[in-house]
Amino acid sequence: DTGSGALSGEEWDTVIGFADRMKVLPLLSSMIQRKPLISPPDAVLERLRYEYLFNASRTLVFTRELEKILASFHDAGIEAIPLKGAYLAHTVYERPALRQMVDLDILVHWEQMDAAIRLLEGLGYIPVSKPVLDAGYRAAYHHYPVFLHPSGVRVELHWAITHEFR
Repeated sequence: DTGSGALSGEEWDTVIGFADRMKVLPLLSSMIQRKPLISPPDAVLERLRYEYLFNASRTLVFTRELEKILASFHDAGIEAIPLKGAYLAHTVYERPALRQMVDLDILVHWEQMDAAIRLLEGLGYIPVSKPVLDAGYRAAYHHYPVFLHPSGVRVELHWAITHEFR
C-alpha cells in the first residue's frame, strides 16, 4: 500500500490477472477510463489499452465469422441461434468489444446437427474430434466438440443449452 489509497504495481498486476481470468479485461479498461479518481500507472493504462484494442479486433473477426455462419445456415434451412458471448456482446454490452469471447456458441436442432456439421466443414472449420452422434452421445453432452478455423475462430454447435435441457 502506498498510503495514498492508490494500488501498487503488484496490486494492479493482481487486478489485471483476475480480470483476465474472468474475461472482463476490456470492461475493466472501459470502467477505469470513466473513473477519473482511479489513476493506474501509465504501464497499466497502456496494457489495458492494448488488451481492449486486441479484443476489439478479435470481436470484429468473431462477428464476421458468426454472420457468415448464420447466413450459410439460413440459406441451407438450418435454424440457428447464437448463444452466450456473441449474443451478449451485441445485445447487452454498450460496445461489443467490451465482451471477451473464447469461441462462438451456436444452438441448432439435434435433427439438423449433421447438416450443420457438414456446412461448418465446408466453410473451412475442422472438428477436433468426430464422435458418433447417437442417443448415447446426445444424453451425455449438450454440444459437439469444438471446431477450429484457420482465422483462429472456434465454434461449438449446441443442441441444448446445458445438460439439464437435453
